[in-house]
Amino acid sequence: AKIIRKKGKDRKKILIVGTGDKAINFIQTIKKNLSWGLDVAGILSRKKEEKGKTLIGENILGTFSDIIEVLHKKIIDEVIVCVSSADLVAIKEILEACEIEGVQVRLNSDIFGYLVKGVAFDYVYNIPIVSLYTVSHDEWALYIKRLMDISIAAILLIFLSPLFLVIAALIKLTSRGSVFYEWNVVGLNKKPFKSWKFRTMVTNADELKKKLDHLNEMKGPVFKIKHDPRITKVGRFLRKYSLDELPQLWSVLKGDMSFVGPRPPLQSEISNFDNWHRRKLSMKPGITCLWQARGRNVIYNFDDWARLDLQYIDNWSIWLDLKILFLTIITVFRGTGR
Repeated sequence: AKIIRKKGKDRKKILIVGTGDKAINFIQTIKKNLSWGLDVAGILSRKKEEKGKTLIGENILGTFSDIIEVLHKKIIDEVIVCVSSADLVAIKEILEACEIEGVQVRLNSDIFGYLVKGVAFDYVYNIPIVSLYTVSHDEWALYIKRLMDISIAAILLIFLSPLFLVIAALIKLTSRGSVFYEWNVVGLNKKPFKSWKFRTMVTNADELKKKLDHLNEMKGPVFKIKHDPRITKVGRFLRKYSLDELPQLWSVLKGDMSFVGPRPPLQSEISNFDNWHRRKLSMKPGITCLWQARGRNVIYNFDDWARLDLQYIDNWSIWLDLKILFLTIITVFRGTGR
């Protein structure tokens, strides 16, 4: 098919709407890719004075309001709208004309924003709705991710139950207090939930934190001290090999968390987030993510931590999850934990 199109057969005539950078870039791109089978039949401009002129070798046939006349006079297979959000009202006439004439129309625009990962058109109670997704909305991939979470978490909870008992005994025998630490965090779309870790600090750790605020080594809403005096001897060992995280397998099984995802913030930290930090909460939180695989103990600025989480969200795939899990396992076995 590509060879046939290069020879001038089976090609489509397209009408370009717009004369800005997006239109120029699109025309230049299709000229470099003859195998796409697209030929420019003409261009429509928003400005009357540009009618009759040319744009990188292509004729400007008229203004946006001339759409019907052009569709009648020219053989047009597709209309490609290449405009900015500032022209959204102006192109309404274009879209309506194409619908009336039965001509396929495609939109190459920044109307939906640069962070939109998917656009879906649907009818809800016979009302046309456009859904914009700022995270991946591949339902099959998300289904596989959830299936992996359930199956792996269930298997690990069963096979690691003897280790759970050993760790619980060590915590109970070496320090006063409960075995588990109740973790009040925020998950997907800012929904609060409770998770649990093995307790690694003294029982009055939260009270002591207020006295240690001036020693915080983390820039931002997160509290972190390299040699935190609140951590017990057993707790230090558990943190080194991330064994304190094991009870979160239950949160993964329940569906509050995933194995891989942005680290869930404490409920007390959210109020200190910058607006852009909050996009962390647009995806289900995880036990590990890029911060764990790449940064962990070398990140001392919350902005850098958040950027890694957003990088994960913007590039999410099952393959990326598997890669992060592999890198995390290596990090854990090396004992380069907190």
